[in-house]
Amino acid sequence: IGMPAYAVQIANVLNGVSIMQEKKYNAVKFTVPEGRILIVDDIVTNLTVAEGLLAPYHIPVDCCTGGIEAIGLVEKNHYDLVFMDHMMPGMDGIEATKAIRDLHTEYSQALPIIALTANAISGMREMFLEKGFNDYISKPIELNQLDEILRKWIPEAKKKKAASPSAVSPKTAPAAAPGAIPGVDTARGLAMTGGSETSYRKVLGSFRKDALDRLPLFARAPGEPELSLFVTNVHALKSAAGTIGAAAVSQEAEELEAAGKAGDLARITDLLSGFYQDLQNLAEQIGLALNREGTVELNREGAEGNSAQYFFLFTELAEALKQEEIGAIRRIFAELETAPLDGKFRETLTDISNAVLMSEFGEAVKKTDKLLRGIS
Repeated sequence: IGMPAYAVQIANVLNGVSIMQEKKYNAVKFTVPEGRILIVDDIVTNLTVAEGLLAPYHIPVDCCTGGIEAIGLVEKNHYDLVFMDHMMPGMDGIEATKAIRDLHTEYSQALPIIALTANAISGMREMFLEKGFNDYISKPIELNQLDEILRKWIPEAKKKKAASPSAVSPKTAPAAAPGAIPGVDTARGLAMTGGSETSYRKVLGSFRKDALDRLPLFARAPGEPELSLFVTNVHALKSAAGTIGAAAVSQEAEELEAAGKAGDLARITDLLSGFYQDLQNLAEQIGLALNREGTVELNREGAEGNSAQYFFLFTELAEALKQEEIGAIRRIFAELETAPLDGKFRETLTDISNAVLMSEFGEAVKKTDKLLRGIS
């Protein structure tokens, strides 16, 4: 079956981006299989992106969405590096970093903590250094900046020379990336998330969930007591929308963030209804694109919409989740994420993946078991 003209055009664009990203990944000269990194960010989209960009380094990654949880993980585990989001609800990155330093252990004092910020302006580095951070990196994360941070702060003893460039280059999935999504520059989004079509689909799914989860927060203008939390949430969506290639929504979020920081409630009221509608439409369009992709893949494979053929993989996934076997979980995800599943199953798979990302294995098992009951 021939591809439609628009699909060919998109595929050509995406192929060009994939080549560009592979060249960047070819610059990765070391891996860190015996290291460990913690990523702290209040929006799952950004965690998904960061984990994907770190994948070529083969370094184990833990994730969490809040400062208090981050402190507990630092006390419990030994990390070589922490990426800490600057702005988070509740305890923010500055407060969490101070609390880690106040543990007053040799480890907590020497631990490299890198600020993640979507507000990289002149003087930020000096401010972060004063607050106990070792360095900072801008969001959306660029591969060359990430590589520079890892080279600078990961102990040399933990680094291993990469076997070959191809060994660390991400494998592009055979399935096509989603087609045209209104309001989204998919070529840019693919580039910003590492160049893998499979990874980009995963990030789009995470963004859709993040957007829908936060949508009720923007149904009405905030009052004075709610302003700080409002600013934090639009800030998070600003960087996440920019990462997937949704520049217009990202710009709207930036304007709302600025109005919130200025305490301009009238300006927020003027902008909010448009932002709410655009964010809702974006989430819907992403959902349609991901569902449409599933239908195209099913037709291409000659299937009839029946996901029961993948029952054995979901069963294997459930067992791996119960045993918390990360290697097996990642292998099964890699197979399922390129499988011709319909939109419902693909959405559930994203939910399971997000639960694993947050080390919520019990929740992931529940979702997998529920899915299995639906196809048994």
